[in-house]
Amino acid sequence: MLRISSKFASYSVVARTMSAALGLFLLSSLSLPTTGCGAFGLTYSLTGLTVEPAYGDTCVYAGGAAQYHAYGTYTEGGHAAKTQDITDSVSWSLTFPAFGSISSSGLLTTNTNVSGTSGIGAAIQGEFGELHATSNIEVPCPSSTTSPSLSVVPAVATLKSIGDTEQPLAIGILPAGHGTVDLSSKVTWVSSDLAVATVDPNGVIRAVGPGTAVITAHETTPDGRVLAATQTVTFQAAQNQ
Repeated sequence: MLRISSKFASYSVVARTMSAALGLFLLSSLSLPTTGCGAFGLTYSLTGLTVEPAYGDTCVYAGGAAQYHAYGTYTEGGHAAKTQDITDSVSWSLTFPAFGSISSSGLLTTNTNVSGTSGIGAAIQGEFGELHATSNIEVPCPSSTTSPSLSVVPAVATLKSIGDTEQPLAIGILPAGHGTVDLSSKVTWVSSDLAVATVDPNGVIRAVGPGTAVITAHETTPDGRVLAATQTVTFQAAQNQ
């Protein structure tokens, strides 16, 4: 009996040792985020990329500079999609390098002897592969380019369950390459169809029923002009397998 008890005791020690080792392995393998909902938080995945000012919105005179921003859309099943400024995290490029240079922070400086248009690209590794977004720059500015504009990022969104939410950004675009400003908390948000999606004063959109709704952000400038931009939201219920 002593030999049997000793044998079972050694097995017990081995089992406890293996259990502890397995626990350490699992702890070292799991990534528990520090932010989000729930006891362990949530891991949001980067699934979309947008560049602002958008294509056709920016011009400067030769030798001038323009600031671009990259916005990433992060998603997590059953929770509001988030859009964040990730300008410093993407890789920037110019279609025609002789046109000028663009810094790691998205600041484009044109050469003094250029005219025409060049494409601008941003790239970053996303959850399901590399993400790309583009814009462009025009040199010089047309004489009519003197007004600010507004853009909603992203411009389209799909919600799959009743109660799903997402929160886009309303980005004000200053004329003549003078950059952008986040106006999300200043604009007025309106939904075209409250039976499909509602939107609160902070721009949080919530799915209500099937269909498509247009979410409009609008703001009145000090000189009385009304700036407006839209996002198209589609409620597309997930199919039961």
